[in-house]
Amino acid sequence: MVSAAEQGRIKVNQLRDELAGSLRVSTTPELGVNHILPALSTWMAAHDDLSVTYLADNHYIDMIDERIDIAIRMSPSINDSSLSSYPLTDVRQLLVASPQYLRQHPKINTPKDLADHQLICIEIMKDANQIDMIQTETNKKTRVKMNSRIYTNNVFMATTLAKEGHGLVRMMEMDIKKELESGELVEVLTGYQLPSFVLYAVTLNRDQQPAKITRCLEVLKKYFHAN
Repeated sequence: MVSAAEQGRIKVNQLRDELAGSLRVSTTPELGVNHILPALSTWMAAHDDLSVTYLADNHYIDMIDERIDIAIRMSPSINDSSLSSYPLTDVRQLLVASPQYLRQHPKINTPKDLADHQLICIEIMKDANQIDMIQTETNKKTRVKMNSRIYTNNVFMATTLAKEGHGLVRMMEMDIKKELESGELVEVLTGYQLPSFVLYAVTLNRDQQPAKITRCLEVLKKYFHAN
C-alpha cells in the first residue's frame, strides 16, 4: 500500500512533468524575433496548456523579481552560483557596412583606416565606439576608437542605419545573418577577428527543473545546434 507521503510525492512529480502552467522567457528583441520565436514556435503550438510570456528587453532583467524561467543571455561566461547556464552557440562579432557606403568612402585595408570612418554607435554595448580586434595570421591585438555621430540603443535601428549607408556598425553575426546573405551588409577587415561571445540559456539553480523548462531547453539546444 502506498503511503500518503509517497502519494503526495508522486502527485508532485506528475504535476512537475506536465507541460502546463506558465513559462516566462526573457531575451533581447532581435534574438527573440530572429531566433527564439522560430526555435520555439512549433513546440509552443504543440502544447496548448502552456502559457508563454516573452520579455524582450536589451537591459538586464532580474530573474527572481520578474519570475523568469529561462533567460537568454550573451556573455563570455556566466559566473553566478545561483544560476545554471546552458551554452547554445558561439557568437561572432563583425564590423560591417553597406556596399553603398564602402563605394562612397575611403577604402578600409587596415584598422588604422577606420579613423576615416563613422561608426553607428549602439549604446547598449560596453565601450560602444571602441573596436578591439586580433589579426588572424599574427594574433596581433589592435584597439581603435572610432568617431561616432549617430547613436541608438536598438539593434534593429542600427541595422537599418547601416543598410542605408550611414556608417559602419559593430554587430553580432547572428543578428544580421539575413543581411549578410542578401549582400545588404558586408564584413570589413575580414583578416581580423573581434571578441566573440557565447549565447546561454540561463535558469535559476534548482535540484530538479520542471519539465516545461527542461523541454524548452532541449528545443533551444536542438535549434541552435542545427543552425
